[in-house]
Amino acid sequence: MEISIIEKFVEKITHGKSERADRFYEIFSARGFLLDLDNHSGKVRLSEDSHADDGEFLEMLQHIDYKKICNKPHQDSLVLHNNEGAAQNRHPYFVNINTQLFDIDNNQYLTELV
Repeated sequence: MEISIIEKFVEKITHGKSERADRFYEIFSARGFLLDLDNHSGKVRLSEDSHADDGEFLEMLQHIDYKKICNKPHQDSLVLHNNEGAAQNRHPYFVNINTQLFDIDNNQYLTELV
């Protein structure tokens, strides 16, 4: 069976990365998410510069059929953070993303994602 262009792309960006958090970081960064990876703890989280809706969007991306779940437009813009009301705009993914919930070893999922 021939390797798809998506599989080649994912292999290229994750080459040498065996830890799940490292692979997740590379794949989702390539997808356009602003992420931080703490190499010491292995935690991946949304960067402070991420859009406020990125956490909700990541939750939808846990499912291969996320396109059916996503029913609102995603704003592709940075939100300049001020400390006013920061708590209510925070999603748990700004603290830690459970990378186990994302099927990054499934080629069909990666094709849909990319």
